[in-house]
Amino acid sequence: MSAVNDKYKNLISYLEKSSIACISDQEKEFSIDKEGNEYFEAFKPMAHLSFINDKNVLNELRQEFYDEITNNQFTLGFNQNLYLSEAITEFRNLLKKFTSIDIDNLEIKIRTDLCVKYLDYLETDYGGDMNEIGVSVPVEIVLVKDQYGKIPTLLLKELSAYFRFQEKYIKSVLNHLNKFYEPNEKRDYNKDYLYDYFIFDLTKIGNRRSKKDCIHSFFSAIIDAGLISGANSLKHLTLYFDNKHPRTYPKVIWNGSGRQLYEFIRQLTDRKFLIESKGSTSNIIIKIFVKPDGSDFTQDELYSRSPSKKMIKAMSNFSKLLLQ
Repeated sequence: MSAVNDKYKNLISYLEKSSIACISDQEKEFSIDKEGNEYFEAFKPMAHLSFINDKNVLNELRQEFYDEITNNQFTLGFNQNLYLSEAITEFRNLLKKFTSIDIDNLEIKIRTDLCVKYLDYLETDYGGDMNEIGVSVPVEIVLVKDQYGKIPTLLLKELSAYFRFQEKYIKSVLNHLNKFYEPNEKRDYNKDYLYDYFIFDLTKIGNRRSKKDCIHSFFSAIIDAGLISGANSLKHLTLYFDNKHPRTYPKVIWNGSGRQLYEFIRQLTDRKFLIESKGSTSNIIIKIFVKPDGSDFTQDELYSRSPSKKMIKAMSNFSKLLLQ
């Protein structure tokens, strides 16, 4: 099973779709005002309520998600903490949609994206001949938020019970994930960086292409431009920027100026491609890159002068490859 399957997204998608409540087999009550105008008032209690979610399917999707974590935790290139962080964020965002409203002195648990649908036989099909007997065709009607009070109390209670279950379900998933997730502490500007080298924030990389392909294109373009050289430089860079580079490997040769190198990394930090590296950039750079003669870059060389517009544009063009 591949780490890029993102099984949690299947579960999230299924939970998101279940914000639609469908009322079927309904009868409606009407009232007529003194001018003879007819108004819809409410569904009668005999109507049925249904949702897309099936508990068995939910549990299967949840198990697939848990299995994905277990099966990939020792896979090369699989960052479990980052994977869990993305999943936890998605579930927390979904949890924010749950709220309570008061309808007829009854506290009802709903979701802010709740959509209540029912069928109404409003359209009549005469088969092209107005003299024929018409056949009523059901039309889907959607209740807007200020009309939820038209739903009978019995159905409102069913609605509320369902969303309480769903809210509890999501919280149980979050509780499980938090047992394995180790959040990084928020660090001050001068506090030591949490990693030995750099690490890409994979949530910011890739659009139409895979994250791996974008990173490969990014480093290949820098090498092709002659800024980087050395045996196995592509492989070494990929490991350095995944915080997994063995200390016995040689550093990567940077053929440009120190300021150019700093601008290259600054573009990545400012665009949030690198996780929490701002404030430690120059210290990490000298762990990864060396000058063509094998000596380390000094702080003065990295901060030697302000970058030119041409230099900024060139480095920016490289970083854009991570967004393809």
